[in-house]
Amino acid sequence: MKALVADDDSDNREILVRMLAHAGWEAEAVEGGADAVVRILGGGYDAALLDLAMPGIDGFEAARRIRAGGSRIPLIAVSGAEAEARARDSGFDRCLEKPYTLEDLRTVLREIRRRGSPEA
Repeated sequence: MKALVADDDSDNREILVRMLAHAGWEAEAVEGGADAVVRILGGGYDAALLDLAMPGIDGFEAARRIRAGGSRIPLIAVSGAEAEARARDSGFDRCLEKPYTLEDLRTVLREIRRRGSPEA
């Protein structure tokens, strides 16, 4: 399974990539929402984890563009609990609330894996 991580904070990107590796996933990372949209619409990913608070195209707008582009890839919002309802309205499937643990990440990944990963 392969995931894309989008976060403007390099430490957060590195942490998520490492956690995904521990969960048995291959991961790539990008700095922002615009790059995430291009990569995801290009295909090849089973899930994407997008930070909601990125400069430029934030996670909310990236999710709207990904859905508008026809992709049904599972999208996981990475942010605080206060943004969960807005994230779901933007097209996210799940939220990973900060601060999260490896077990939190594994739980979310198991849930999306059970549902399958429809490509665009």
